[in-house]
Amino acid sequence: MPRLPKSLRLPVVGLDISDRTFKFVKFRKEKKRFSIDFYGQGSIPDGVVVSGEIKDVEKLSYVLAQTLQSHLKKGPLPVAYSLPEERGFVRLVELPSVEEEEIKSVVRLQLEENFPLSPENTVFDYEILRMAGGQKHMDLVISAFPREIVESYMVSLQGAGLKPVIAETESQALARAVVPSYERGSVMIVDIGYTRTSFFIAHRGIVRFTSTVNFSGQELIRSIMMALGVDEKKAVRLKNEFSFFREDQRKIYEAITPSIDGLKDELKKRLLFWETHETEAPGHRNITVVERIYLTGGESHMVGLPEYLASVLNVSVERAQPWEGIFDLETYIPPISAHDALLYATAFGLALRHEL
Repeated sequence: MPRLPKSLRLPVVGLDISDRTFKFVKFRKEKKRFSIDFYGQGSIPDGVVVSGEIKDVEKLSYVLAQTLQSHLKKGPLPVAYSLPEERGFVRLVELPSVEEEEIKSVVRLQLEENFPLSPENTVFDYEILRMAGGQKHMDLVISAFPREIVESYMVSLQGAGLKPVIAETESQALARAVVPSYERGSVMIVDIGYTRTSFFIAHRGIVRFTSTVNFSGQELIRSIMMALGVDEKKAVRLKNEFSFFREDQRKIYEAITPSIDGLKDELKKRLLFWETHETEAPGHRNITVVERIYLTGGESHMVGLPEYLASVLNVSVERAQPWEGIFDLETYIPPISAHDALLYATAFGLALRHEL
């Protein structure tokens, strides 16, 4: 995954691609203050992208080009794009102390030992957690993807008239947009989407653990359809109107409880894993337990969900507020609503990659 010198960095479009939709945003920056240049989203036909894998490169190029055509009149747009978490690997690695310019070569030698991928078919990136500082070792978090996955995204973007300049894991882009700068401990980000839910744990803003499960908005809709005998359109409406605080929605509550309890159990497993096994891993010295959980994604708006999860997990749970960490809200009101900002959080983080 290419790294450009700061002097060569240009404002980029953050492009978040999922199985069903894509979202994009480009910022303007004046005197260290951000505003939105343009943004938007589009739909991806069924079967074009499946579990993060592009099945039809030409079709994806076409839908991207159609939606972004008004922004492509001046030539290819430089793009920072997300790679699918479920197709990659994240590892914490302890390496011998080397000069910073030698890290990439040393990491390359470690790929086969740490990832179930052959080095020649691996594309990787890394974040430095702890430089040696006179010690014999340094800690890194390495993200790796099969080369064919990365190349399929690059070909699709180039076919749409875009200029891919950097690829990044969805988790790190999301953490950049979601985790407030004052958070110095360990936090979990729960990205609840229409087809899947991803768990990311970050410490000091750097993602060190990722996991994906099948809990989704789609699952909740199916549960409501079966339990209440309604069609999909009505089930979607009932899901969107549901509140944990309303006594008159008992039937909906009973329909979705197995799925919500499944989400709760998956959260507990990962919190326990982090607090026990992971604290013994390289790079986890003196790391605290997870202090806060941030909910994001299109399915995180369910009324009362943060309060419910907080009560059963005994951890502070709140919806993420990417607005607050990016814009000066005293002088600028973004055109994206606070509600929709959760849908664009990953695109925000990608667009910020070159800006910070």
